[in-house]
Amino acid sequence: MRWLIIDGLNLFIRNFVVMPTMDRDGNPTGGLVGFVRSLKNLMGDNAPERVVVCWDGEGGSRRRRGIFSEYKQGRKVRVNRAYDNETPNDQADNFGDQVRKLKRILKSLGVIQVECDEVEADDVVAYLTGYVLPPDDEKVVVSSDRDLLQLVGPKVLVYSPSKKVYWTTTEVKEKTGVLPENYVFVKALMGDSSDNIPGVGGIGEKTAIKLFPFLADRASTLDEILQHAETNQGTSAKYKGVLASKDRLAENVKLMQLSSPTISAQAARNVRERAFETPSFSSTELRLDITRMGLEGLDADLFGQLSAYRRRVENNA
Repeated sequence: MRWLIIDGLNLFIRNFVVMPTMDRDGNPTGGLVGFVRSLKNLMGDNAPERVVVCWDGEGGSRRRRGIFSEYKQGRKVRVNRAYDNETPNDQADNFGDQVRKLKRILKSLGVIQVECDEVEADDVVAYLTGYVLPPDDEKVVVSSDRDLLQLVGPKVLVYSPSKKVYWTTTEVKEKTGVLPENYVFVKALMGDSSDNIPGVGGIGEKTAIKLFPFLADRASTLDEILQHAETNQGTSAKYKGVLASKDRLAENVKLMQLSSPTISAQAARNVRERAFETPSFSSTELRLDITRMGLEGLDADLFGQLSAYRRRVENNA
């Protein structure tokens, strides 16, 4: 079986910030319309038997904030399109309204949606791919978040909508210089400004790989990285910087790692139950919602993809 697993907010925001689409009443609909069109194309390209959209839960990740209180503080959505007289409050209200409408449409499309309070979508995705779904099933994860590259393996691909590329183990190694499971250490060294996570000063992706070349060859640990820095600190000041930041690195690895997803027992149970729900379809409700929401601009062949997806679901029931 092939699963299409989508980082919901990541794909929604990618469309929300650039698409100027409006409904017939002049309300912005770019995030909603762009998401559905992207989903239609992804379903056509991958022919999945199940589609799962994972959403960030209410409150974000309390556990990550417990590790680092400034995690994601001040994070804002920056748009690359503009509407006349749109205020920041208007934008925030419209953002939430579009997400609510999208979730309703996805339900009619037979898409399974998973959302757990105080759990981020990437942890849900990691738990699904690593702990819930059958190991021999194919999983295509859709996200432009490079943190998810650490999930890539023989049965897990990550598709980046921004790069239009499917990341395989070979692709990750060729493009980043490290094995997928080691990418978390590169990110920990670099930090992540989008999540307000500081790294080691002066170390970017290429420098991290140059300093620790064994990350390309074998699954590694933070202890190995620190030992290598200790052994080689006389050859580069950057190794000394790594050693001086070892507590920060340990914290960053805890924040960024997805091998042991940050998820409570209750949330884990919810994910397991939702993942194997039988999808429900309603072409009638979908058509009515499209009309009610003034979204007639959605591609006409959406219903063709819906029918094909429904047949695949029923054949694998």
